[in-house]
Amino acid sequence: MIHLDYPSIEVDHSLYQEVTASDRKGNKMNVTELDFERLFTAQMEFAANKGWKAEQEFRFDEGINWDYKYIYWFDTYAEALIASQFLKITDFGFNISFDEATENWVIVTDYAADWVK
Repeated sequence: MIHLDYPSIEVDHSLYQEVTASDRKGNKMNVTELDFERLFTAQMEFAANKGWKAEQEFRFDEGINWDYKYIYWFDTYAEALIASQFLKITDFGFNISFDEATENWVIVTDYAADWVK
């Protein structure tokens, strides 16, 4: 008989949220500011870079509102979709598009994440 001795792994259960049946009513997802922060991979000021628009407009495959202040990049559409739920909850407008240069999904919005504050 072979005996394998695995090291014990300590799990921080404070990172998990308990979901009850009442939380699932209406299929609403409670996405927090911290969740939003953990979803994006890069960000920058957007509207302030008006010269960037002329040079980079071709990158985005969907109509994008160049008047929003910030842009956030996400690895997957699912991450962008989840992040958009936070923006809906907090009443921030946004656009989701695909950045063909980086092959990432992006959200443009006026929401200022912690890196701005």
